[in-house]
Amino acid sequence: MKHAGRILLALALLCGAALMILPSFAYGDGTPVIVIGGEKISKGNTVWFGNYTQKWGGVALNDGPVRWRVLGDGNARSGKLLLSEYVIGATERNKVHWAYDPSRHWCGEFYKKAFTNLEKQAVIKTSKDNDYDSSDGSSALNQESVFFLSFKEAEHYFLSNIERIATVSSGDNEPCNWVLRSPEPFLVETDGKFSTGSLAGHNSSYGQVARPAMNIDPNSVLFVSAATGGKSVTAGSSSDQEEAELFRISGNSGREWKLTLKDDSREFACGDANTPLYAFPRGEIRIPFRNAKKGDNEYVSVFLCDSADSPLYYGSVQTSTADGTAVFRVPDNLSLGSYTLIVFNEQKNGDKQTDYSSDFVVIPLNVADTVPVTVTFRVVNGLWDDGSKEPKNIVIYRTETTGAKLEAKDIPAAGSKPDNTYKQGRWHTVFDTNTSFWEDTILEYHYYAKDSISHTVVFKVENGFWDNGSAEPVTIILDGHEGDILKLQKGDIPSAGSRPGSTFKAGNWHIVPTTETAITGNMTYTYSYFPKDEISHTVTFRVENGLWDDGTAEPRIVVLHGHEGDILKLQAGDIPKAGSRPAGTFKAGNWHIIPTTQTAITGD
Repeated sequence: MKHAGRILLALALLCGAALMILPSFAYGDGTPVIVIGGEKISKGNTVWFGNYTQKWGGVALNDGPVRWRVLGDGNARSGKLLLSEYVIGATERNKVHWAYDPSRHWCGEFYKKAFTNLEKQAVIKTSKDNDYDSSDGSSALNQESVFFLSFKEAEHYFLSNIERIATVSSGDNEPCNWVLRSPEPFLVETDGKFSTGSLAGHNSSYGQVARPAMNIDPNSVLFVSAATGGKSVTAGSSSDQEEAELFRISGNSGREWKLTLKDDSREFACGDANTPLYAFPRGEIRIPFRNAKKGDNEYVSVFLCDSADSPLYYGSVQTSTADGTAVFRVPDNLSLGSYTLIVFNEQKNGDKQTDYSSDFVVIPLNVADTVPVTVTFRVVNGLWDDGSKEPKNIVIYRTETTGAKLEAKDIPAAGSKPDNTYKQGRWHTVFDTNTSFWEDTILEYHYYAKDSISHTVVFKVENGFWDNGSAEPVTIILDGHEGDILKLQKGDIPSAGSRPGSTFKAGNWHIVPTTETAITGNMTYTYSYFPKDEISHTVTFRVENGLWDDGTAEPRIVVLHGHEGDILKLQAGDIPKAGSRPAGTFKAGNWHIIPTTQTAITGD
């Protein structure tokens, strides 16, 4: 540090005054050791916040947690103005304008080193116009997290010089003067009075002890607890669901507090306000949770509050797993009635240290001699016999030693209304009116799936073709489930009858396929074209008064064969030649009926 010799001399001068009796700020006012919210960050109380270590000339000005005095309403938004209870560091003060003074840099470095990231989020950046007598802006603040008090502020927030006296935290109670950000006066003397000196016109450095101030946002505080012993409870463990005690939140906390800040990075979850928990007197409160942070300092904690949401009890369960169940014992003297549980996942860092927590989860709690058990009936793959589908809920009650039981009228009828491909089934869990239920239970009626069935229908054609010209068999597979009546569709049945083989005519189905016939097994339908009837016509050729051209005179007979519907005709070779060989007294003649290959022969 610059001008070390001068600073050491200053320390001797500043802290060498005669011992004085200083005021105490630790009171026993009957306040509970834990209070939800930040209202206890109020004038007259002290807060432990941050950690800082600095030595000056071999003297530890501060070594560990920092104790702050709450001066009252702050000079930024809704903040509260805090001033370190003790002088906790050393800096130089040598510029008239605070903006350029080394002590301003010291405040910035203190902010970086003393606070965690979450603590920094609770500190309000402060801007303030100059409050010095001149208008030169020498003591103005511009978005500053940590700063020194001005002369006007030190005058306003302390009612007497004695209240303004500061000491070193080492405990020797020896007063020290401390530095302000105003140029004149720029010191509070060891007797609590303001110095009469001014920084104006001085070129030398003044080594001074630091007493930083800041504005803190009470809205960033989930709750406060006594700085010492406020959370000293015996914790259970969630890994083996070890039961943890709930401890009465007692009074006489004093006025020294530590803070528990909200940590938005935590995704802790458990229950909700629409699902109350129930417990028996001196029984267990079981809280399933998920997404808890785990580690040596990590806990699932709970406040048990009265109907006005004022905390009565506090307890913690250490989390070795992210998901689990926190189990707490109902306090012995807790009366029957309605309460509220505030559940959260917190990191507890010990006395005088800031703790960090998830947001609160608020769950109603009822402590009673009888506890409701909800039995939910569900139907799967069908409907209840009354035609409805929705789950049916029945609430029955158990005691600590006797399980809840259903009545016959509570059990919905099922089995007659399965879905399309299902049949009558059964309850997935066997129960009756003698079954004891100890916790919320789901009972399901499952309709069974029907067995699949499949029938193959083959269509064949004989002595011809299907009307589309194909002669290949047509195969149709009908699928369904047991109990289904399988039938052919109109498009399944091939058309036939118009394309018989050459010697065949339209026929018929051996068994006629229809869309109304129930197909109960594999089936073959055959369409057969009928054979045509044979026909035969005899054509006789005769010659008169001469010979055939081949020299014969016998009749020529041609027999034409075919099938019904055929048009029979003579071939060219069937007609004998004549005309060249008449008898002696005859000449060429003609056919009585001229035979041709174009004439249809329709008879003999």
